[in-house]
Amino acid sequence: MFSKYTQKYDYWLGSLAENLPKNVSEEESYLWIMDNLITALLKNKGMQQLLIWELSDDNATTRRTSKLREIVNEPSIRMLEKTFSGRGLDINVISAMMISGIYYLVLHRNRSLFCDVDFNSKAGKDRLRLGVKQMSSMLFAQINRQKEMLQIAERLRSEGVSEEIIGKCIPV
Repeated sequence: MFSKYTQKYDYWLGSLAENLPKNVSEEESYLWIMDNLITALLKNKGMQQLLIWELSDDNATTRRTSKLREIVNEPSIRMLEKTFSGRGLDINVISAMMISGIYYLVLHRNRSLFCDVDFNSKAGKDRLRLGVKQMSSMLFAQINRQKEMLQIAERLRSEGVSEEIIGKCIPV
C-alpha cells in the first residue's frame, strides 16, 4: 500500500522535465523546474506527507523511494552537469540545497516564520519564488561571465596579445 502511495506522489523532477517548455534557455529551464516544484509541493499534500515520512522513518519503502527518485531524476541532473561542466560550480550540491530549501520552507510554513518570512502567506510564497529566481540568475550569471571572459581572451589572441598578458588580465 505504501509503495503505491509513493508512486502516486513522488518523482516530481522526472515528471516536470517531461513538461518542460521547448526552445527555452538553460536558465529558463532551471527556473521553470524550480518554480514548478514550489507550485507542485504547495498544492500536493500527498507529496508533502511523503517527504515527511521519508525523513522520519527509515524503512525499505522510504529507502527504495529515495533511490528510485534519483534514478528518475538522473537525466535532468546529467543535463545540469553538462551545462555547468568546467565552471567551478558544484551544480549537484547547489541544486540539492535549493531543492531541499524549497522542501523545508514549504513543509515548515505552517509552524512559524522562517528568517522573518511568513511562507504560508501569498507574499511569503511570492518571496520564495523571487528568491529562487534570484539564486538561479546568480548561477547562470557566473556561466555568462565566464563565456564573456573566454570571448574577450579569444579576441585578444586574434589581435596578437600574448597568453601571458591575457592570463594576467582575464581570469579564465
